[in-house]
Formats: sequence, C-alpha cells, structure tokens
Amino acid sequence: MTAGKEWTWHKRGKNRTFGLNLKTIGVGGQRETPIDLEASQASGKVVYQDDLAFSTQLSDYFRVDMGFRLKRNYKHLTTTLSIDIQNVTNRQNIGGRFYNPDTQKIETWYQAPLLPVLAYRVDF
Repeated sequence: MTAGKEWTWHKRGKNRTFGLNLKTIGVGGQRETPIDLEASQASGKVVYQDDLAFSTQLSDYFRVDMGFRLKRNYKHLTTTLSIDIQNVTNRQNIGGRFYNPDTQKIETWYQAPLLPVLAYRVDF
C-alpha cells in the first residue's frame, strides 16, 4: 500500500509544498532449504539438505516507510529538503539463516533496521 498527500501554500512570493508519504510492504516469508547441522559441523562448511529443498518458510516480511518533504519554488531554482525513514517500526525481518563455522551453529541474519535518509536537493 502506498499513500501520500501534498499541501501547497504561498508566502512572500515563495511557492512552498509540504509532502507526506507512507508505504507499507507485507509479504509471506521466503522459502529456504534447511541446513544439515551435523554434516556442516563435520565438514566445517555449510551442507544443505537437498532432498528438502525449499521446504521451510521464514516468517512474514513487514515494513513501513515514511517520508516528509519540504519543497520551495523560487524564480530560478527549486530546493527540496526531505527525510525518508525506512522501516519506521524497526521490525527485525529475517533475511535468512547460515552456518557459522566459528560457533558451529546455525545463525540468523536480519535485514536493515530503522534507516533515516536525509537529503537536500537544488534544481536549477
């Protein structure tokens, strides 16, 4: 789902626009092939259970992104100040699992946490 709204106002000859947007992503978890822990420990590297290829599913993926923009239109240029916050709820979405030979365990890695992106743009 994606939604956004812009408001425009004029003050002292400057045309300004304030924008707010929201994006929500929700999908089922990715499929993966299970790791054979005993075989991986014996060989020192990851060994998958190929006879069970893509038989397990990770938890569902969910993310909310939010953005704010202030745009100013002048006679010869336009400036835009924006902040986009990705994963605003700071949800830990599982990216996958891997075998760590140092700990000899199957570990989980997670996708990006809350990530603010600040930008300033000048258009001539």
